[in-house]
Amino acid sequence: MKFSYNWIKEYINGKLIDAKKLGDVLMLHSFEVEAVEKQNKDWILDIDVLPNRAHDCLSHIGIAREVCAIEGLKLKAPLASPKEDKNLQIKDVLRVEVDQTDDCLRYGAIYLKDVQVKESPLWLKEKIKACGLQPINNIVDATNFVMLETGQPLHAFDAEKIGKQIFVRRAGKGEDIKTLDKEKKPYLLDESILVIADLRKPVAIAGIKG
Repeated sequence: MKFSYNWIKEYINGKLIDAKKLGDVLMLHSFEVEAVEKQNKDWILDIDVLPNRAHDCLSHIGIAREVCAIEGLKLKAPLASPKEDKNLQIKDVLRVEVDQTDDCLRYGAIYLKDVQVKESPLWLKEKIKACGLQPINNIVDATNFVMLETGQPLHAFDAEKIGKQIFVRRAGKGEDIKTLDKEKKPYLLDESILVIADLRKPVAIAGIKG
């Protein structure tokens, strides 16, 4: 996975060693670092995070935490304080049902209102492009930002199109889905694939593609 050196620094209190030395330190203590390359005013580290560390290190905060532990620095994790409408209950606008608890123990959802879809600001575009993703719009880019920051995959759905029910289930035989990667042909699904669906059809391949 590609990590931005400048982005990692944002989560660290104290002076961080330079990017090439950081690559050497991570190689010695934690992970194989396949490349450290200059990109504009940043350095990109291509770090091979193995499956046993995916839960805590497939994110910029995760790598920053690892670096802090190795270098004796302090983590500066961001704090979110979203505004909550006390008059609006999520159950009144959206319900989530997990049919496959063996595959997915928990699936959470929040409802955002008064959202405007538009072009992302430059700083957001640059952050996700540095990690190999293409900007699409402020909504999609924000979900990708959070995934790269925290390691939590997200997807944003249009509430007017998805209806009031979300299911986490296995795909049915013969079901297909057209995704956001602009492939002309839909992907053919089978019973081994976990999907997020509304009352009519799959709307995402769980944790993979929207």
